[in-house]
Amino acid sequence: GMGATSTVVDPGDGSAANPYVITNASELQDMNTDLDASYTLGNDIDASSIANFDPIGDAYPNWFNGTFDGANYTISNLTIDRPTESNVGLFGSTSSNVRIENVGVVNANMTGHDQVGGLAGLLFEGTVSNSYATGNVTGNTSDVGGLVGVNNDGMVADSSATSSVHSSGFNTGGLVGYN
Repeated sequence: GMGATSTVVDPGDGSAANPYVITNASELQDMNTDLDASYTLGNDIDASSIANFDPIGDAYPNWFNGTFDGANYTISNLTIDRPTESNVGLFGSTSSNVRIENVGVVNANMTGHDQVGGLAGLLFEGTVSNSYATGNVTGNTSDVGGLVGVNNDGMVADSSATSSVHSSGFNTGGLVGYN
């Protein structure tokens, strides 16, 4: 008869041609260990197992410098509670080479000091496309957006946010806080 079959997914090598495949919250968090690699999602991810996610990439020179293709999957229940930190979002800050696409960040709870976004805190340069965010985004001061906190010199295309955005400062927006 038909025996059980198992499929081994190629985990990738992080190159543009063969990106690392992210399949759970722990692997998502581990993206911080290789900020220059290429990544893709292999399935929807529930990030509720991580109590306080550490944004991928931080201020220059430790920013995210790779590519991320969500493959039209979602990352749900992502919580970041860092009220004294800047560059808060799934991605903290990004370089000019960055391409983030085809991902939904759903039911996120993001709290940061400034440069806070549901998907990216600081899009220094690079491109966000075909992506969206929902949930709550809160900044204690300025530059807070539902999808991107600050778009310095990047591009946001074919994307949306239906997040609840709160800020006690300036440059607050439903999609992008400061463009």
